[in-house]
Amino acid sequence: MRLSQNQVFALVIAVVMVGSILGIGLGADDTGTGPVIPPGVVPQQPTTITYAASGVNAKVIQLFPTAVLAALTDADDVAPIVAAIRQVPGILAVENAQFLSSSEGGANFRAELRFSSPEKMQGAFLALNDSSSFSAVQLFPQALVSVPQAIIFTNADLGVDQNYSFPGAQLQSFVDSGALPGDEITISITAEFRGQDISNATAVIQQNRATTEQIYFTSGTYALASLGNAYSLLSVAPRSRKADLNALAAKITSTLDSNAVTGLQPLGEETRLYFASPDALSSRDINAFLADYNGIASFRLALDSNYVSVVPASGSDSNYPAFIRGIEDGLGYLGFVVESVKEPEHALRASVKAMSPREDFLSAIAALSKEAALDINVMQGAIIDSNIVSVPDQNISFPVQPGSFTALVRPNHSAGDKVNLSIMMAASQRNGASSIQAEES
Repeated sequence: MRLSQNQVFALVIAVVMVGSILGIGLGADDTGTGPVIPPGVVPQQPTTITYAASGVNAKVIQLFPTAVLAALTDADDVAPIVAAIRQVPGILAVENAQFLSSSEGGANFRAELRFSSPEKMQGAFLALNDSSSFSAVQLFPQALVSVPQAIIFTNADLGVDQNYSFPGAQLQSFVDSGALPGDEITISITAEFRGQDISNATAVIQQNRATTEQIYFTSGTYALASLGNAYSLLSVAPRSRKADLNALAAKITSTLDSNAVTGLQPLGEETRLYFASPDALSSRDINAFLADYNGIASFRLALDSNYVSVVPASGSDSNYPAFIRGIEDGLGYLGFVVESVKEPEHALRASVKAMSPREDFLSAIAALSKEAALDINVMQGAIIDSNIVSVPDQNISFPVQPGSFTALVRPNHSAGDKVNLSIMMAASQRNGASSIQAEES
């Protein structure tokens, strides 16, 4: 389980306060000298106030060979855990190992680690993950990062702000285990001020834009490397024909592919009833009728748009057409004649593998469509050979491993054809595209 931002702050501060090898303390006077105080004069100490700054843009300059470890363990003695950690190649020292209450969030063990070099951290992290002594291992290396020249800190409880510029526009921060020099990140900083002077500051990563996956939408023209025998079928129908969609799903399994994966999904819940005479509507009477009608989970009056919408309660719409007719008849009895009904739709999706040549397979689908009196949209699986996918409007491209991805195209193409694809993908700057969904536009 990943630690929250507050839990990471608690983890870092708890370790640092007991005497640290991390060296993140930011003294108000690091030179060891201060103003000369005359004898007998007791200087007035400014009140210490804690401020925070969130979403601060930063860039990793340098990784240090120190980190905070957080993990879950079933052990009840620190000594054997520390001994196991010290056996991991690349780890030189383990300090301030301690058990924590589980209430401190997803980890009950923390320690400071010193490595022989920053380059050893990733290997050690993998080894710790493989260790039988731990689970849910997280590592927070220490790094030097650059920050904006001026940062605005806020104390929300007091409603006050504090501007501060770190020397050289740099400070030390805890980052994620995959961070590298050059990564653009966002951090949170908690700092204590005495007047205008900062006494200490702790910074923790919020997001690493180089490794954090984001969802991208794009389009482009690609050549089809090959076409497969996997097909995606889609049929959409009004709620009153849900039984027909279920029957079609059974037919697909029995006649096309016994291993077909089918699923029925509602595309909406509301049924809208439009009135014939909008000028004669009474919100009070309609509201009272619908509120007392048995089987309605919720309803909404939109009389300015000449309709009401209803959502059946679970189980009350087993005979949906009769259920809606009952509402129509009741409204009509009160003098509010329903002119038309707009039903919510259901979608049947099926993943099918063809056991016959494409033309024969498509003919079989056409026969099912005619028999059920339902339209069936057919898309064929294809392989696209491409090492990258570009997002032109953001001027970025992402590598694709292993140099190809699948797409759904209309079943009238041949290998080598060029098609325009609409693409949704999850990708990060460092790791490229990890998930691509592509379909012919």
